Amino acid sequence: MPKIRPLSEALQKVAIEELNEVPERIQDDIEAIRSWIKKMPHLKSRDDDQFIITFLRGCKFSLEKAKKKIESFYRVRAETPEFFANRDVCDKTLSEIMNFGFIIPMPVDENKPEPRVVLTQLGDYDPNKYTFVDIMKVTYFFGDLSMFESDVTIVIGTINVVDLRGCGMNLLTQVTPTLIKKLSGLLEPFPVRVKAIHLVYPPKALDMAFSILNSVCHEKLRNRIYVHDNFEKMYEQLPHLKHHLPSDLGGTNSSLDKIRVDLKNLAMDRREWFLDDEKQFRYIPPKDSENSNGLFGVGGSFRSLNIDYSVLSFRKSFIMTKLRTLHNELAKVAIDEINEVPSRIQSDLEALKSWLKHTPHLKTRTDDQFLLAFLRGCKYSLEKTKHKLDLFYSVRQNTPEVIRNRDPNNQYLMGMIRQGFGLPLPILESPASPRIILVRPGIFDPAKYTIQDAMKVTTMMLDIMLNEDDNFVIVGQLCILDLAGVTLQHFLQYTPTFIKKMIIITQDAAPGRLKGIHWVNCPKGFDQVFNLFTSFMNEKNRSRLFVHNSLDSLHKIIPQKLLPTEYGGEIGSVESIIDIWEKRILSYRDYFKEEEKYGTIESKRVGAQDNSSTFFGAEGSFRQLNID
Repeated sequence: MPKIRPLSEALQKVAIEELNEVPERIQDDIEAIRSWIKKMPHLKSRDDDQFIITFLRGCKFSLEKAKKKIESFYRVRAETPEFFANRDVCDKTLSEIMNFGFIIPMPVDENKPEPRVVLTQLGDYDPNKYTFVDIMKVTYFFGDLSMFESDVTIVIGTINVVDLRGCGMNLLTQVTPTLIKKLSGLLEPFPVRVKAIHLVYPPKALDMAFSILNSVCHEKLRNRIYVHDNFEKMYEQLPHLKHHLPSDLGGTNSSLDKIRVDLKNLAMDRREWFLDDEKQFRYIPPKDSENSNGLFGVGGSFRSLNIDYSVLSFRKSFIMTKLRTLHNELAKVAIDEINEVPSRIQSDLEALKSWLKHTPHLKTRTDDQFLLAFLRGCKYSLEKTKHKLDLFYSVRQNTPEVIRNRDPNNQYLMGMIRQGFGLPLPILESPASPRIILVRPGIFDPAKYTIQDAMKVTTMMLDIMLNEDDNFVIVGQLCILDLAGVTLQHFLQYTPTFIKKMIIITQDAAPGRLKGIHWVNCPKGFDQVFNLFTSFMNEKNRSRLFVHNSLDSLHKIIPQKLLPTEYGGEIGSVESIIDIWEKRILSYRDYFKEEEKYGTIESKRVGAQDNSSTFFGAEGSFRQLNID
C-alpha cells in the first residue's frame, strides 16, 4: 500500500473523474516514477510516496509529464537560488515578511471538493525596505506548504484573489524582464491547477499590472483572469468566495492576523523540511544543459520588456496516434476490468517507449497498437508490462525451433497451417465476449509433423491476434481442447521441457487472459495427460479447466451458434475457418520476417543473463517426469 494521505470520499471522486486516478494503479505508478528518479544522475529528488503522488495528480497521472515536471521543479530552483537558497524560516527578514503575509493560502476544509483560495495583497509591504525577491521567497515557502500539505490544493486546484490596493510604481519598477521570465518559468513546475485569478481594486496603472500578469501566465490561464472594482462586487458575482476569505475583507473566514499566525507556525514546524530540502535535494545541470541565461534571458529594466513566450514552456508535445476504436461494450470492459483510462493511454505508451529506449538488451516492436496489447494484458501496471515484454522476447529468443523461420510460403509450414491445429473462431457471442479458440492436438500425422511445428503456427496466430483482436487482448480467450485422434505417438512428442515452453509462451509471456479450457473427446488414460499439463499451469488457470463427456455438455457453456458444424454448431465447417486463417497468415508474411530481428541481446542485459535453462530447466523426456 502506498504511504500517502487517504482522500475523503468527495476528493477521491474528483481524483478519479478529473485526474484519471486509478487507486489500484497508484503503487505501480509511484514505483515507476521512483525507479526513473533513481536512474537520473543529475537529479537529487525526494522520492517518498506523498511527494510523487503530488506530481502524478498534478499531471493527471501522465507518467511522462510527471517526470518532466519533477525535473523542471528542481531545475528552475537550481537556476533561481535567489528564491530557493537560504530558506530558513527563522531568518529575520523572512520572519517579518511572514508577519504581514504578502501571499496567504486561506484555511481549507480537506473534505470538501472546493478550490483553495489564495489571497495576494500587493500593497502590504514596503518596497523601500523589502525586495520583491524576498517577498517571492516567502511566497514559495507557502506554495510548498500548500502543495505538499493540502490534498485539496492538488486535487481541486486554487483560486487566486489579488488585492491590488497600494500597488504603485515602486513595486512595479522592481519587476525586471528577467524576473518576470523567472516567475513564468517557476509557475510551470508547480503541479497545481489554477482555476481563476480575480483582480480586485484595479489601480490606474492597471494596464501595466495586467501586462505583467499576462506575461507570467500561459494562454489558458490568461483566459481565466477577471477584474472586480471591489470585494463587494466580487461577492455579488461569486458569493461562494465569501466564506473562503477573511473577515477583514468582508468574508466569513478567520481574521487575517489569525491566518497569518497559523501559517507562520506551520512554516516554523516544517523548518527542518525546508533545510533538508536545500541540503539534500537538487538539480545538477548536465554539461550540455542550458544555464539560467538560456532559461530566463539577460537582466533588464521594466521599460525594455520584450517577452518571448517560447522560452517559458517545458512541455513536450505528444503526437496522438491512431489506435483502433473499441465498441462501447468492449470499452466499458476495458475500463471496469483492466483499469483502462482512455485519456492516459498515450502517456502510458510514451512511458513504455521511454523505458525501452533505456533498456539496451531488448530489441522490440514499438508501434502503439502492439505495446497497447501488453498494457491491456497487464491491466495497465507498467512494471508488469515491462516484465511481460521482457519475458515475451526472452522466451522467444530461447525457443528458435518455434519462433524462427516462420515463412508461411514454406510448403512444409503451409502443410501444418492447413491441418488446423489451432483455430480462433470468427464469431463472438457479444461485442464484449472472449475469443473462442479451437485446439485439435490429434489432427496432424505425428510421423510427418511435430508438436514444435504445431506450436510454430500457434505463435503466428497469437501474433496476429495481439495486433488485430481487441477481444482476445481485453476480455481473453476461451479454449476448446479436442483430444479426438490423439495417439501415443502424439503424446510421446510432449517432453516435460517442451510442455513447459508451451505453457510459458501462451500463459506467462503473452498478454492474454485465459477465461477457461474445455476438454472434449477425452481418451482413455486422460488423467495422466491432464495431470501432466496442469502441473505446469498456475493456480488461477488450473481452476478454469473443465472436462466434458459430450458435446451436449459443452453446448451448455458455449452456444452452438458460436461453434463449427463438426461440433454441432452453426458457423460453417472447420475447413472454411482454416481457409480464412490461411489467407490471414499469408498476409502477415512480411511481419513474420521482420520478427526475426527482434529479441534479446543477453550480453547487454544488466544483471544475470537469461538462457533456456533459466526458463525451462534441464531437458528431459516424459518418462523422467515426476508429477504429484
